[in-house]
Amino acid sequence: MKPNEFLGAYVHRLSRALRNAVGCEVQKRGSPLSDEQSRLLGFLTGCSGEKGFVYQKDIETHFGVRRSSVASILANLERGGYITRQSDKEDSRKKRVYLTDMGRAEIATVHSAILDTENELIRGMTDEEQKLFTDLLTRAIANIEMTNDKKECDG
Repeated sequence: MKPNEFLGAYVHRLSRALRNAVGCEVQKRGSPLSDEQSRLLGFLTGCSGEKGFVYQKDIETHFGVRRSSVASILANLERGGYITRQSDKEDSRKKRVYLTDMGRAEIATVHSAILDTENELIRGMTDEEQKLFTDLLTRAIANIEMTNDKKECDG
């Protein structure tokens, strides 16, 4: 690393490049979804499991995004017919988010775009390097999240 360079700048560049690449791949496949919408649908698919839904709060926590931002994305997905939202029967403050048949059909396109992009990300890396890359990223995320948990910030 050169003097006056920050690791965060590299992480930010990688994050932006991945978002752009996935978004481009999704659009090339004819999907009308934004990259945020695509990622959210992917999360719903992977996490709804047997119960068939995810709580809105779980989405906020997973993506580290404010409630208002998640609510806006969900409103657009709901208008598009990709999801439905319902209040929890036991606690009406909790919102359940369900993937619709249309959402499930769209997710195949999104998954294909993500897999192709991730294959490009790790192109030229050995299996050992891929594991190390994943381990280092996981550790870095845990370090920052632990630091953020200790701070009294609004972010």
